[in-house]
Amino acid sequence: MTAPPTPTPTPPPLDDFHPPYHLGAFGCVVLGAWSDAPDERAGFEPLSWGRGYLGAALVLRYDRPPADYPVPYSEVILSYVMRRGARCAALPFDLVLDNPFYVEAGIRHYHLPKRLDPTLRIELDATRRITCAGSDLAFEAELGSVAVPGAKGIVSMLLRGFTGHVPILGAASRPFLRTIIRVSPEPATTYRARGAHVAARGRTLKPLAAFFWRSLAITVGAPAPL
Repeated sequence: MTAPPTPTPTPPPLDDFHPPYHLGAFGCVVLGAWSDAPDERAGFEPLSWGRGYLGAALVLRYDRPPADYPVPYSEVILSYVMRRGARCAALPFDLVLDNPFYVEAGIRHYHLPKRLDPTLRIELDATRRITCAGSDLAFEAELGSVAVPGAKGIVSMLLRGFTGHVPILGAASRPFLRTIIRVSPEPATTYRARGAHVAARGRTLKPLAAFFWRSLAITVGAPAPL
């Protein structure tokens, strides 16, 4: 006798909001320069880099979602690095997800420009290539290795430190909000990502550095007024 299928968990009410939330994921982080300037600036200025603007792309598969809604999902986060005086912040301009609940929650509670794309697919194949495809979105990179001794720990520490101190700006609606979303990689799971290509919404990201982690611990904090 075959076992009955496991029922899909019911999403909690959107008003049942109690951060911080803890997630686990695997995925790729690309730091680079976007070809075009941001449309919304929330009182900040973009950081120029050559002929582009400093920013990042995160391609994440949440294989360890929050306990109150344990449904794995995918997300692509595209953002600029912004500055106002001595303050730095990350300003996302596109967040693409394949789960409607997390889209609605991000819009309502964090004022982030999240959008639903049921066609979004993140795949890690046997040839050590990670790819992502969706509506008006393309990403690919080849996984290599970190050859420099100690580099895994240094890169992981830098990502953890940056995300632990630089807030994410929610500027899709007012009031503008800021949130700390700390990303803590497991250093032993670090790989260099080579030949990364990112294109979305008519913009391309020229990579400066790209890494992949098989294990990332993510803590999403409470939003606060900017």
